[in-house]
Amino acid sequence: MRFPQVVPEYPVWTPSRAAAHPQWRGLAERTEADGRRCSFARTGIFLGLKALGLQSGDEVLLPAWHCAALVVPVAKAGFTPIFYDLDENGRLDPARLEAAWTSKTRAVLAVHLFGFAEDLAPVRALCDARNGFLVEDATQAYYLAQDPVGDLVLVSPYKFLPAAEGGEYWLKDGFGPAPAPPETTLTGTLKAFLKDAYHIGEASFAARRGGLWQWLFGAVIRLRYLGRPSPFQVHSKAPANAVPPTADDLPTADDLMEKWHVAPRAPAKWSARLVRRAPPGAGAEERRANYAWFAERLEGVSALPDDVVPYMLPLFRDEPGPVLARLRRASIQFQRYGLPPWPEMDFAAFPNAARLAHTGFQIPIHQNVDAAARERILGALNG
Repeated sequence: MRFPQVVPEYPVWTPSRAAAHPQWRGLAERTEADGRRCSFARTGIFLGLKALGLQSGDEVLLPAWHCAALVVPVAKAGFTPIFYDLDENGRLDPARLEAAWTSKTRAVLAVHLFGFAEDLAPVRALCDARNGFLVEDATQAYYLAQDPVGDLVLVSPYKFLPAAEGGEYWLKDGFGPAPAPPETTLTGTLKAFLKDAYHIGEASFAARRGGLWQWLFGAVIRLRYLGRPSPFQVHSKAPANAVPPTADDLPTADDLMEKWHVAPRAPAKWSARLVRRAPPGAGAEERRANYAWFAERLEGVSALPDDVVPYMLPLFRDEPGPVLARLRRASIQFQRYGLPPWPEMDFAAFPNAARLAHTGFQIPIHQNVDAAARERILGALNG
């Protein structure tokens, strides 16, 4: 049975290589005094919007280029998601946002996509003028040079560290402390420990990292998939004609509600401990260096600002199918931000978001992407 070495989309457990970079202290450190840890950042959206006093039927403006995990907690809380388009580069356009505002709008959600900070001053001014709330989604930002300005701020340390879960959120001064989600039960903590252990072991095995941990779980994984295809094999044998899904292939809202379920609880203690024990700024310099390496070798990749720690490297191709197929065959994990969209949103009404979602994909540049992995990724990209 073949288990190809995977370049994972998230970092795996490599404690011996973890390095501290205190100048890039993570956004999540602020929650020690001001916020709350939760299972995932979408839990923070769910609890935070309720704490701000939104009522059933109130509208929340969301970017049309989005991950469905942003929409699920809005819908689950009984609010109405309304979408606004971005500009042609995927950045906030205050004019488009203002055009989407109605008499029922109570909040705007803005995202610092892929770790690149947005200028939220115009959005802050609009919310203040219209008596609305600003939800600042910094879940893809490890670091922001400016202070957050949202009434509700969300961060997601588990995206940058080898933990199975862990979001954090806080409310702006004047709204009082963020509501504390229920603590995880002892049974839940045990389940989360086993889930984390398997998550770390499988990821370490797939990426061929983790020393003894890797080989221990290698035996477990080989037994688990004995006689049937492993997810590693499926991942590496994707069809050559990989294309974005058609409308008929899109999941329903119920499907997405189940996939991105909202668990209004604190993170399991095991996951929270993994996050807390990470060295300050862990992985930040490695992410910046990997981004710079690809920027020197790929056309269309902008230079990295001095104050950005990137989440992933966003790339665009007019016809991404062949590139995605090569990445899959090389067992390189990637993301397609914006696909699938919320099924009740008409992509045709948001041309920029539709183009960005269907031509874009994101490749990993985290701290476990070493020189060999970079060369594999580059080879797949260039064919």
